[in-house]
Amino acid sequence: MTESDYSILDLRELSESDAKTAFMDGDMSAEDFERWKQLNELEQGAQDTRERFADEDETVADLTVRADMDALGTEVELYGNDVLVHVNTEAEAFVDAAERVDELMSDTDPEDVSELGADALDEIATHLKTMFDEAFVRWNGHEWADLRDDQQADVLESIRRKWGVDAMLNAWLDIAVAIHEERENQMDVIESFRSPERRGRR
Repeated sequence: MTESDYSILDLRELSESDAKTAFMDGDMSAEDFERWKQLNELEQGAQDTRERFADEDETVADLTVRADMDALGTEVELYGNDVLVHVNTEAEAFVDAAERVDELMSDTDPEDVSELGADALDEIATHLKTMFDEAFVRWNGHEWADLRDDQQADVLESIRRKWGVDAMLNAWLDIAVAIHEERENQMDVIESFRSPERRGRR
């Protein structure tokens, strides 16, 4: 092969053994062999860089804090529906909705909620649906986040229609009680690891 026969692509496709054989047999000029070595070094450097970036990406992935909702969530049964919930009290949408429900019911006992006007009940229901939407992790075996927006909306609207505001409020009480009991159990486990002396200093 003459010097002009070796394009950049030709040189890149040559393995180390093929390049050395061609050079030793006189089929490749010293200039082309030098070009091949330079291209090979560049390719090797690029490969090393790709592998280093891949290693760094893997390290970042290993350091990522995962939030396993099955571990973080609380299982609760709401009127025959098996639900996994997780309440993030720092979520803005949840906090805003909860505060608005509290404001709307500030002068009303929970057992008297049905005496509120239709507009107030509708607004309370809307905010309760937002709270459910923020808290639901799994609904009757279906991952809440995997449901389409319209499917989520259908479930929430069905809750509003079938349960009513009274039952929606009671459902939130059930959720709060379940979360509280689970945290109490966790604290009992933590307390069991404390020595009697340390328990006495609380």
